[in-house]
Amino acid sequence: MRESGIKISTFCGPVFAKKFANAVDGFRFHTKDHLDRYSPNELIVTACENVRLAGYVRYYIAEPDSIFLNVVEVHPDYRGRKLYVPLLEAVFGKAAELGMRLAVSNYTKAGHKYIHPEIARLKKRFPDIPVREHGY
Repeated sequence: MRESGIKISTFCGPVFAKKFANAVDGFRFHTKDHLDRYSPNELIVTACENVRLAGYVRYYIAEPDSIFLNVVEVHPDYRGRKLYVPLLEAVFGKAAELGMRLAVSNYTKAGHKYIHPEIARLKKRFPDIPVREHGY
């Protein structure tokens, strides 16, 4: 379910940080203080409307056979539009392509309200991808 006008792309951490360095207003985890923390081992799937960052997912390969889904964040101006759906679909698609399992962080209220139900739906669509919750 991709919303009209939304483009999904993937970047490695430092490229994302450089490209979206000025797109930090309204985000909780993508801030000026975080720009130097993006690792080359991280992949960031973005949702953009025109050139504006609407949301993103940060993930990385945690083990030889596991993708760790770390952060899913949608800008407040885009909330209520389910932009996390195509972002999560991209991560599940990458896990399927690589034959990997998925570890999902379980630490936010918003994650339990929005993200985890969508992950449950995607687990049915991608039954060959083992998914486990990961706490801090």
